[in-house]
Amino acid sequence: MTTPPKAGLYFDVPDSTYHKWDLCSSTRLRLMEEKTPLHVNHAVNFPEAWDSPAKQLGRAVHCLVLEPKRWPTRFAQAPECDRRTKEGKQLWADFCTLNEGREIVKAETGQIAQEMAMSVEAHKDAAALLRKADVREVSLVTDLWSVPFKARLDAYGEDIVVDLKTTRSASPEEFERSIMNYGYGLQAAAYLRAADRCGLKVKHFCFICVESEAPHAVAVYRLKNDVIDLFDARLAPLVERYGQCVKSRKWPGYSDTVTEIGVPAWYQRKLENGEAA
Repeated sequence: MTTPPKAGLYFDVPDSTYHKWDLCSSTRLRLMEEKTPLHVNHAVNFPEAWDSPAKQLGRAVHCLVLEPKRWPTRFAQAPECDRRTKEGKQLWADFCTLNEGREIVKAETGQIAQEMAMSVEAHKDAAALLRKADVREVSLVTDLWSVPFKARLDAYGEDIVVDLKTTRSASPEEFERSIMNYGYGLQAAAYLRAADRCGLKVKHFCFICVESEAPHAVAVYRLKNDVIDLFDARLAPLVERYGQCVKSRKWPGYSDTVTEIGVPAWYQRKLENGEAA
């Protein structure tokens, strides 16, 4: 972790630098709401343990779509080689030396990322949104309810924020579930509050969704105000809880006492509707 800068807007900040700023963020709030402060603290201190192939694909697609000129300096696509052989080991060693400092992606991952980026570029409304929101990877530092907070906008322009999502399914029904289940609505509400605190007036928060499996279909969604209001109401308690954890240096997990568990509400509804035995 590095000392974060003062409140304000920051451009051309490397992704790796931004993630080292030890501040509250929508990612940390989403994890705290889904799990516990203990999980947040672990993710902050051991980020490599929380990484995954899906997240790496997302980073690659973001770079290709939002900052394609930086691809050669940020990523390196691994060569096809058998590292069990002497020749393969040497080829791999030479490749790693040549690309030191770059994030290495498998050849298959790099190919998929490029295909996904091309799908976004070929989508009329997605391309138009990105032309309008032509300021990329804007880093914000501010405070929410007196708790230092950071946000990183994928794309910003005039009165709009665009967030790029890689997803299993970009259908309206599935993405609505993702908004609720993966905290995308919480992210939007937090970003809009942070943007307002930094003097950016935003009227529209849009998602560009691209599927990770062929044919890499693309969809564009604008978040309705009622969804933003729903998640905005959940922000303050989460931010304040995060601030308390920072102040006390205590990051509790689940309850340390015995907790009773009964029939969950969703299963009770199935019982009442005769959908479960």
